[in-house]
Amino acid sequence: MEYRLPVQPNRDIPQSIAQIQQEQRIKFQLQQIQAKIIEERPNFQEMQGGQSPNKPWLGEDIYMVVFLLTVENDRLREENTQIQQLLNTSEMRYKGVDLVENEVISQRIKIGEYEKKLAQLQMECEQWRVKYQNRDKENEDQRYQNELQRRIQVDREIRELTARFIADRNQLEQENRSLRIELDQIKLSKYSFEDHKKLSEQLQKENQKLKQELDTLKKGFDELEYVLQTAADLEQENQQLKIQIDTLQKQIQQLQQQQQQQQQIPQRPQSSNRIELSNSNYNVMQENKRLKDENDRLRTLLNLGTGSYSKPFM
Repeated sequence: MEYRLPVQPNRDIPQSIAQIQQEQRIKFQLQQIQAKIIEERPNFQEMQGGQSPNKPWLGEDIYMVVFLLTVENDRLREENTQIQQLLNTSEMRYKGVDLVENEVISQRIKIGEYEKKLAQLQMECEQWRVKYQNRDKENEDQRYQNELQRRIQVDREIRELTARFIADRNQLEQENRSLRIELDQIKLSKYSFEDHKKLSEQLQKENQKLKQELDTLKKGFDELEYVLQTAADLEQENQQLKIQIDTLQKQIQQLQQQQQQQQQIPQRPQSSNRIELSNSNYNVMQENKRLKDENDRLRTLLNLGTGSYSKPFM
């Protein structure tokens, strides 16, 4: 298949047409400038109360006109540069279209060659397919056996991994259970330690109280022992005094007997004996009174001691 190259089009614009376009563009720009000047011209009649202006407008506002013209000139220059760029791009586009057309033609030629090669490859592929069709049928059983062996091996590995996973999980559960038991024991030991600590503090406080009570009881026992010792001493003295009183009473009886026997004795010695007897009786009575008072005092002390310190002995 042969392809004919197309005729390249002539993209050049005639000189007369370009000149006419430039004149029309300049004319249009002048019309725009005049319209803008007329729009922006001030109304002198309104400014002077409805009277006509004394001087022409261009004479008064020539600077504004110059400014507008310079602005418009700059704008036109920018438009000219833009138009020039557009012209350049259009020319490049026209040239690019020609290049693309040539590239399309070359690609079509290459596509034809590729189609020929593809047809040749399809024919060779069909020949190879027919050639190996019988061999594929023979190897199908072998592939099935290999696939079956592979699946059996994979199944065995999966079972081994599952059993290992279950064993590891059971071991981890046992370790977790043992760790939880240890944690509970630690918590219980902690709580028991705190309870023992509180109990020891309470026992220490009670021990302090008991020590204070024991000290007070020791002081009371010391006082009671002192009272009992003094009571025993006084009891011994009381026994001695009783013995003395008995001896004195015996002496008094003897004196009375002697007095009865000696009634025939002269008056003067009898009076002296009576005086001595009365003095001895008075002394005995005083001593007896003193002993009674001492006994009463000891009894009160004993009663006080036994009344206040009788409970600890029980």
